[in-house]
Amino acid sequence: MKLSDYVVSFLEKKGIKFTFGVTGGGAMHLNDSFGKSKKIKFIMTHHEQAASMAAEGYTRRSGNIGICNVTTGPGGTNSITGVSGAWIDSIPQLIISGQVAKKDMINKSSLRQKGIQEINIIDIVKPVTKYALILKDENRIRYELEKCFYLSTHGRQGPTWIDIPLDIQAKQISPKSLKPFRPPTKRPISNKVKFGKILNLIKKSIRPVIVIGNGVHSSMSYREINSLINKFNIPVLSSWNASDILKYNHKKYIGRFGLFGDRASNFTVQNSDLLIILGSRMSQPQTGYNLSLFAPEANCIYVDVDKNEIKKFSGKNNLSIVSDLKIFLINFLKFMSKKNIVNNLNKIHLNWLNQTLVWKDKYPVVLKKYKSEKKINSFHFIDEISKKLKKNTCIVTDMGTSFTCTMQTYRPSGEQRLFTSSGLAAMGFGLPGSIGAAFADKRKDTICITGDGGFMFNIQELQTIKHYNLPIKIFILCNKGYLTMKLMQKKNFKKFVGSTPESGVSCPDFENVGKAFKIPSLTIHKNKNIGMLIKNVIKKKGPIICQIIMQDHQQLIPRVQTKMSKHGKFLPTPIDNLYPYLPEKEYRKNIFYKKKFK
Repeated sequence: MKLSDYVVSFLEKKGIKFTFGVTGGGAMHLNDSFGKSKKIKFIMTHHEQAASMAAEGYTRRSGNIGICNVTTGPGGTNSITGVSGAWIDSIPQLIISGQVAKKDMINKSSLRQKGIQEINIIDIVKPVTKYALILKDENRIRYELEKCFYLSTHGRQGPTWIDIPLDIQAKQISPKSLKPFRPPTKRPISNKVKFGKILNLIKKSIRPVIVIGNGVHSSMSYREINSLINKFNIPVLSSWNASDILKYNHKKYIGRFGLFGDRASNFTVQNSDLLIILGSRMSQPQTGYNLSLFAPEANCIYVDVDKNEIKKFSGKNNLSIVSDLKIFLINFLKFMSKKNIVNNLNKIHLNWLNQTLVWKDKYPVVLKKYKSEKKINSFHFIDEISKKLKKNTCIVTDMGTSFTCTMQTYRPSGEQRLFTSSGLAAMGFGLPGSIGAAFADKRKDTICITGDGGFMFNIQELQTIKHYNLPIKIFILCNKGYLTMKLMQKKNFKKFVGSTPESGVSCPDFENVGKAFKIPSLTIHKNKNIGMLIKNVIKKKGPIICQIIMQDHQQLIPRVQTKMSKHGKFLPTPIDNLYPYLPEKEYRKNIFYKKKFK
């Protein structure tokens, strides 16, 4: 059996239905084998970056590992941005790249290149993969594929990479004689002692908060997390990657906290005296730039599969549990079922929960005045589209305004998927990410919310959408450039560089662009009837582009506003003091911790 055929057969047996990529000479045998498969559809994008991002979008929506096939040289290097995003956000992915034949490789010589389009891709991608190798022995193919699959989907998940030289791709092998990979035997983690400590910490706390993160998605622990939440009267906050797990109007869900959080969530986390962190890496956009200013009086119960993320939080008084989240929750729920103290705890924390719900009602992100503004306000648009989408829709965003506004404003149904590449935050993710999501379930709509600047990064993928007739509704927030950069530059430097048409960045009329790709396109200019217009776009079958003409310099608020000293040093502020600042008296009234900051 030809090795490349074995690779495809292996993936078929794993239940893989799609592979994303761009063909190339260095991967010719792999390309041919994928092309012959009757079980795997080889989806052709128009750039390898888009292929790796589409693979991520597919994984996030389907829950299955995404596969990407690229060629040697630029094929591999082009895909690195997408792979890096999957690495940071812990998304399983397998990249299978072609490489020049072994005889044409530079190996350990001082040459920069020998074979055509050759580059040492493995050493480049090792920092952003869990495991990366070049296959030089055809008889190790089963072992390496199984190892890649295992590492990608176990522990803290992430991408793996196998680079296969051209001559190895064509080798004949005997599948029955191939040696398997044997996963390491893990000792069961016993947390019984810590379970008692957890309950004691909760019992002693006055203002506890549950924080859920992407670990809920990675471990597929949706049922368990809901069971835990329902047992306590404790407010729940989410990271960006977990913002779709609970419906927005859940009686215990407050929102998303951080630099671009909402006031209610930021007051909730800052006033907490106990953080119960479940599968969240507590990134800087969540905690703010200075960790010492974050939740200053909170003890932490930190459950994560990666001990390094917990160590990052070592400044706090931690009860650390290194475990797969699902395993932890199953065992902790069993432990709690034998205890009879939950009802008493609920009485203790009910007043605190009610206070956080008061904040949620009192401090909405979307203000009434946004609806009456002449040009469209992005917060008002997101609020309107949030009301119109079906319960099982998938929403994928790009970066900048489309990212922060959506994460601050959108009200998930609890059945929807809402995501972007939040860690790396690469502009251009929205369109290819939505392509992968659409292939995960073409029966349901996929919504892409992007900005004019980010849309330009992978605009070529409109042809992929048209070619496969994907039911993607593309909403482009047009603000003539890079709004987040404009606001930052105006505040700190009083001028613009590479963020406006006058300073070097311009975008086309996307309605005309859509027509060139033969995709139905339209423009919404004003707030009048915006809800009805959005509804009409969503009802359209197949792909459609809708550009939203918004304010060129609209404020993205509320947000944490850093201050710059006269020496150019940025001075961080606590995340509860969001800009525009509340009156001092009102702000102080909402602060319960003793260590108050100016």
